[in-house]
Amino acid sequence: EPYDGIEYSAAVALGFASLENVAYLLSFGWETILLRGFFSVVAHVLFAAIWGYPLAMSKVHHERTRWYVWFWLVAAMAAHGLFDFLLFSQHWYTLLIIPLFIGAVVIYIGYIRRANRISPCKIEGK
Repeated sequence: EPYDGIEYSAAVALGFASLENVAYLLSFGWETILLRGFFSVVAHVLFAAIWGYPLAMSKVHHERTRWYVWFWLVAAMAAHGLFDFLLFSQHWYTLLIIPLFIGAVVIYIGYIRRANRISPCKIEGK
């Protein structure tokens, strides 16, 4: 199922975000969680989908080569690293989180729409 990559990567991302937030809580205090709490959890799901969907598509369609999956894995890791860097930098460019977040949402919505369109398990009438 094409949607499975998004779903499974989101589940893993939620677990990772939880552990990462606990680590930040222990290292930097509860004030950090006020900033990171909501945005980091959602961002982890969005960034995980950047890799999860291409991984599922490579398994479903067998049309992608290994470099394709590795490319999107590196892209997801880079997006996560950039997100963390921007979130903790206290400069004007911290505001670049907004276009990064919006871009990840656009990619996520595009993946969901494509997965629903090509899914072999469509529900009639929807």
